Amino acid sequence: MQHYVIMGLRWLLGAIFLYAGITKALDVAVFATAIGRYAMLPELGNMLLASTLPYLEISTALLLFSGRWLRPAALLSVLMYSMFCVALLTAALRGLSIDCGCFGSAAGAWSSVGVALLRSVSLLGLSGYLFFVLAAPMKTEERK
Repeated sequence: MQHYVIMGLRWLLGAIFLYAGITKALDVAVFATAIGRYAMLPELGNMLLASTLPYLEISTALLLFSGRWLRPAALLSVLMYSMFCVALLTAALRGLSIDCGCFGSAAGAWSSVGVALLRSVSLLGLSGYLFFVLAAPMKTEERK
């Protein structure tokens, strides 16, 4: 049973990262603008993050799909969702009413700060669960 849970989480998280990464990579300038609305980084930092994060998300998705380096992929997932949660929480605490930029510019209400924060916290929990389950001793065959 645990094998199916791990596989399901890998595919769910991988699909979300792949979709999010592709939508951001298709328009880096729009994503950099969305990052800028958080007012956390200088303009150069916004562009650097917008230029690299989509490819990190896509790479993480491919690792999750492939079944190779699952624990590092799960750790990347935990780290990225932690970063997303911190950024969204600071935006919520500052009362910013912005599009989160999570899934490109066409996500609509799913991109509000509150909804994005709830989504990110949930996905952080799933990523954390996957990471800790993969850390537990089990046969290699069960992880695939």
